[in-house]
Amino acid sequence: MIKQKELITTSSTSFTSTCLDVDENSLIDEEGDLYGLKFDRVIGEGAWGTVWHATNPSGDESYAVKVMSKHSLLKERQQDHAHRERKILPKLDHPFIVSFTKFYQDTRCLYFVQEFINGGEFHLLLTQNRFLEAPAGQFYAAQIATTLSYIHSQGIVYRDLKPENMMIGKDGYLKIIDFGLSKRIEKEKYSTGKTLTMCGTPNYIAPEILQSKPYGYEADWWSYGVVLYEIFYGQMPFQGNNPSELFKNILNGKPRLSPRIDNRINKLIKGLLRKDPKKRYGAKKVLEHEFFKSMDFEKLQKKKLEVPFFPSVKSESDTKNFAKIKVPRFNMDNCPELSPEEDIFQNW
Repeated sequence: MIKQKELITTSSTSFTSTCLDVDENSLIDEEGDLYGLKFDRVIGEGAWGTVWHATNPSGDESYAVKVMSKHSLLKERQQDHAHRERKILPKLDHPFIVSFTKFYQDTRCLYFVQEFINGGEFHLLLTQNRFLEAPAGQFYAAQIATTLSYIHSQGIVYRDLKPENMMIGKDGYLKIIDFGLSKRIEKEKYSTGKTLTMCGTPNYIAPEILQSKPYGYEADWWSYGVVLYEIFYGQMPFQGNNPSELFKNILNGKPRLSPRIDNRINKLIKGLLRKDPKKRYGAKKVLEHEFFKSMDFEKLQKKKLEVPFFPSVKSESDTKNFAKIKVPRFNMDNCPELSPEEDIFQNW
């Protein structure tokens, strides 16, 4: 059984200021509410916005509301990422993907209302346990693999697979969040099934992306291999003192595999961390791999398997597994209003 500690998330990135403002063009009223949702505290931060915990008026339903500054998105030229998340997430329906509820906007902000997952980040579970033994690791690895396979079946490459983008539900199962870097590469006119944009989190970026080559689903499976190494070894397969050294090791280095680790795990990791994307394991080889021979994927999808870890939560609205982040509740100065001419978000 995994150590059952309280998972307190950390703030690893700096977010632009939240924009819960009070004016005639804002959806936020004088009480700091959005269409009846009561905002109570910040539970997450990222590159272009803030995530709030909110409840309905009676307090029996909880939501996570990602609030993004339109001005900041335009300034950093990240509006396309927000637009993709707006288009992609509502169309996904999978037990291990966060559920999208509503989308709102005003002249200052975008509001993504999603299900609230209160068990904390998977990353923190790995950090507190250093590494996971095979049975527990298999439980999580199988969920990630089936979810990634589903995402790809929808013509989407995820592009930012990492434990920080996985949350643990009160039932002990994972949910993948944050589709801001995702991109549809199929089912579109003139699509090649590949993309060129350099994006992702450094430690998880595939070699072909670093080489500025066209890439597709194979890049996600590389990231999956990195996540598996992190799960079972408690560290990154490729490291460096700076980005340049890290990228050099990703391109030319080999992950160190220990005979103390189940050989089936090592074989799977080796197949996923092949430099050549054409030779790299994909969905079929992963899901049919000998490491998952004992896994009942049907029961997994139905959430009927024994769970190795249950997060400590008292209620649906319990936010104790999230670090307290001090962000001004009303921050009008740092969240400018866009004019109709500037506001390219209006038809979303």
